[in-house]
Amino acid sequence: MDQETLKLLEFPQLLSILESFAHSPLGKTEIREIRPGLTEDELRTRGARIEEALRFISSGSRPDFTHIEDPAEQLDRLAISGEVLEPKQLLQLLSLLETFDQLQKSLTPTEWPQLSDLVSKLPAIDSEIREIERVIDRSGEIRESADPELSQARRRQTHFREQIQEHLRRYFTGSTAKFLVQEPYVTLRNSRYVIPVRVEHQRHLPGVVYRSSRSGATLHIEP
Repeated sequence: MDQETLKLLEFPQLLSILESFAHSPLGKTEIREIRPGLTEDELRTRGARIEEALRFISSGSRPDFTHIEDPAEQLDRLAISGEVLEPKQLLQLLSLLETFDQLQKSLTPTEWPQLSDLVSKLPAIDSEIREIERVIDRSGEIRESADPELSQARRRQTHFREQIQEHLRRYFTGSTAKFLVQEPYVTLRNSRYVIPVRVEHQRHLPGVVYRSSRSGATLHIEP
């Protein structure tokens, strides 16, 4: 069926209405690509699936697809040898895998033959889910328990950060304190630890300026 006929039949408007009911980007894309032309057998199969899906939803087993994002970018990267995903990207895939896993376990062939057929070709993914959860927490950070060397590196990082802050706090006392603001503090600017210096005393505490206050009266300097 050509595009002009589809427009006359207001088929795009129909797809737009259907798309508004889809919860995920994947579902919306699938609906936008629907075109007439199914055979009678295919229509019967689709009708049986829809009828079964309605019963499945009515049973209270409706899966949640609202949190699923389009995984196309991550999957394309994984198809390239040597490419790795960031933890938050893996967390997005984990959400998708968990939904698939839930569907596989809920759609038993005896009770839901039509729907279970759709997920029957998906491989078992329990081990992948467990491995991602072992390495990445729900905030998208790599767990210290994932690797002994990582745990040690993070402890050293914390130790060095504390040393840097302690070194900077020494400027709060003694002769250098008069060059700082009335209530000095250590803060982060561009991932660097800095202290606030009054602009007229910048030459007394040389260092790298990372930011100035809105008034311009204070500079954040890494000595």
